[in-house]
Amino acid sequence: MRLAFFVDFDGTITLEDTCDILLSRHGNPKLWEINQRWENKEISSRECISACLAEMKLTPEDIQRVVREVPIDPYFKTFLQLAGQRQYPVYILSDGYQQIIQGVLDREKITVPFYANRLEYPAPITASFPYYNEECGRCGTCKNGIIKQLIKPGEQRVYLGDGASDFCAAAGCEIIFARGKLARYCQGQQIPYNNFPDFQEVIKWLEQRDK
Repeated sequence: MRLAFFVDFDGTITLEDTCDILLSRHGNPKLWEINQRWENKEISSRECISACLAEMKLTPEDIQRVVREVPIDPYFKTFLQLAGQRQYPVYILSDGYQQIIQGVLDREKITVPFYANRLEYPAPITASFPYYNEECGRCGTCKNGIIKQLIKPGEQRVYLGDGASDFCAAAGCEIIFARGKLARYCQGQQIPYNNFPDFQEVIKWLEQRDK
């Protein structure tokens, strides 16, 4: 069966969460309180993002600095090559920001379709949410809704992620690669998943599967 890969960006493709980088560089105790309220499901990610951006007052240069510096998984490009050879589509789904994702992909000379929130310039930077789901409202980008739109008949959904914004989307996929919060969520919900320290594990799994 043909596979379709849906991949989180922050902390999955990147080795650090770019939103956490911005919080650590430009944050204050109030920002971490806002973030904790989101972790506790007291507010949506759209509310969290909007409140944090209002506090941080970021500039375009702040964003570009993250784009220049954040490292990516060293095996991600090899994974993309392998998926491409097998004609398996790969999509990036993120509750982060389009400009950061595009900047990192350009830096690494990678072309992959992606879906994410959008930063609105000029400074002070705000955000818009082109993939928001009014019926749910939990995340700024409704990853589960995007998967339903992208998946084609006969394709098996493979999800790769690490965070809370991945819970809903991963639970609807046939195959899951998880670490961090997503792995703990799968354990708690008794959802089968593959351990996912890095993309090398996905490469090994894919090569074994397609022998």
